[in-house]
Amino acid sequence: MADDKYVVDGFRFQTKEEAAEAKNEYEGVNYMKSRTNMNNPANVYSVYKSLVEKNVFKTPVGMKFLYELKEALYKSGNYSKEEIDGIVISVPVRTMNRKMKKRDEKVSRKEIMKGMKELDIESVYRNRFINSLLFNIILIIAIVVIIMIVGNSNNTNILNYKNRLDAEYSEREDDLIQWQKELDDREKAIDMREKELGNEPTDE
Repeated sequence: MADDKYVVDGFRFQTKEEAAEAKNEYEGVNYMKSRTNMNNPANVYSVYKSLVEKNVFKTPVGMKFLYELKEALYKSGNYSKEEIDGIVISVPVRTMNRKMKKRDEKVSRKEIMKGMKELDIESVYRNRFINSLLFNIILIIAIVVIIMIVGNSNNTNILNYKNRLDAEYSEREDDLIQWQKELDDREKAIDMREKELGNEPTDE
């Protein structure tokens, strides 16, 4: 029976090399869990798809994490089974030759951490882009609404300044014309009255 020191995340491995590989993946999984919002299906899908495509995990520890991500995507209802890639089962570590074991033992940890950091960076920039896009859309809508409100306002402002001045000038001009007409009418009435008075006979 294998020693208990070969147990990683509930899995018992038969060799030291397998346990070391599983431990590297276990640390990588914990890193991903701490950096990924598991309540956001888009983030989970992005992480899952990248991990599967890059074939990052080789041991049951990593496979269990992939399965958890896959189940979370199914339960979210945002993705169909056709949209979620299947999990690729890798060849067990013990079937590799000695040379491959030694090489993987040196680089596997670095590869896993590098893959995790790349995924984390991609997720950060993707979220920043989405947030920036939403902010710009909201800003544009706000500007359009402000322009519409200002354009339809009864108060004189920088956008309707000329139109308001023209309207006010035209209105005052109409008032002056009307006033002038009333003055002319009154003047004519006075002239007629004076003529009538001049034509009336005077008593001697």
